[in-house]
Amino acid sequence: MSSDDDRATRDRFVWLTLLNIAIDDWSERGKDPTNSQRLSALEAISHIDSLASSLLDLRLMVEQELREADGPRTVIPLPDDDTPYDPRD
Repeated sequence: MSSDDDRATRDRFVWLTLLNIAIDDWSERGKDPTNSQRLSALEAISHIDSLASSLLDLRLMVEQELREADGPRTVIPLPDDDTPYDPRD
């Protein structure tokens, strides 16, 4: 397994652990979550997991493009706080 796979597995474990903590907290307060609340939480975790996976894919794509880029990289210096922005520069 690659380090990205390890990270994704760890992230899923963290989200499921947080969900279980929330469910336990609700139960301790005498407010057991309904099945629809549990399902909503699982769907939210699924969306977060999907987004995290997409962001990881995007990061890997950008890193690959940067490695394959030809020519020097252009670094645009940031102006001092007192310098007004001039788009003609």
